[in-house]
Amino acid sequence: MVIFVTVVAIGLFAFWFFGRPAVRIENPSHEIETRSGRTTVHQYRAKSPKALGQVVLVHGFCENHLYFRRLAGLFNEAGYDCLAVNLFGYAGSLSDSETGYSVQAYAQQLREALSELERLRLLKTLIAVYGHSMGGTVVYLAGEEILARHPEVKALVLENPGFKHTFTFLARTLKPFAKLANFTGPRRVLQLFVDLLFGLGIKERSGKQFIRHLLTWYAPRKEVAVQNLSSIFEVSFSAEETPGIADRLHLVISRRDKLNSFRKVQEKVLAAVSEDASSRERLLILAHADHFASLQVPDEIVAFLLQRIKEEAGSPAAVAE
Repeated sequence: MVIFVTVVAIGLFAFWFFGRPAVRIENPSHEIETRSGRTTVHQYRAKSPKALGQVVLVHGFCENHLYFRRLAGLFNEAGYDCLAVNLFGYAGSLSDSETGYSVQAYAQQLREALSELERLRLLKTLIAVYGHSMGGTVVYLAGEEILARHPEVKALVLENPGFKHTFTFLARTLKPFAKLANFTGPRRVLQLFVDLLFGLGIKERSGKQFIRHLLTWYAPRKEVAVQNLSSIFEVSFSAEETPGIADRLHLVISRRDKLNSFRKVQEKVLAAVSEDASSRERLLILAHADHFASLQVPDEIVAFLLQRIKEEAGSPAAVAE
């Protein structure tokens, strides 16, 4: 009897869950050709008639532009356009490629995408480039060239960035999911399992929402971007080590990040930043957010960045430009 009731309950849950209408978020999109392949850019338009500037958003591994939908909405309300880049080859950006990419290759794709957006006159007044997780690493690596082409940029923002050993960890962990997600059936089963798991009293609603997006609609359908993610570089805020970008780097760190390898990197970065007063001004520490801060506390992040953009615009260096 217990088994029968359990089976019926699971069947009713599955009927309700899979029978729900899909939620779709419509934004203008642009197809950008780069040497590495086709990149899709999703545009979130400012609420005001004339945008004050533009923010480019770069998502992390196994994500896509929807990770930034709440963050972009707040920027739009403040009068800024957002361009969310789905780089070709990301596990979360469905593509026709079966080739793994290095983080350095992603950085090159970002450079090319920005150049093409500029050529198409879609990129006019770029004020910030924002990257989450591995996307933060991509922004960091491309930062010097971005600032050389766009000196008007006030901030290169890294939200819970990953460096060095974190990528090997990600590749090893996500490879089985990438294989399973080649098939619709296993992807649905994975989603159902995660829904049941998060239904057992876990309160992190944003994390639940993120994993739903990951496993349902935007899971990797091909094994891409999981082969060449190891790296040899580290982040530095030092003006001596990164003279071209150090004064524009902004760091968003979540104290409750549950990814241990990311926490180790963050501790090292925070130790270095704490020694310099000017770097501390460009640091936002979030006490109640985990790795996916833009989903959880976008208002805190946007308020911090708008204040920093205002301060940078009024600085002597900005006035001189």
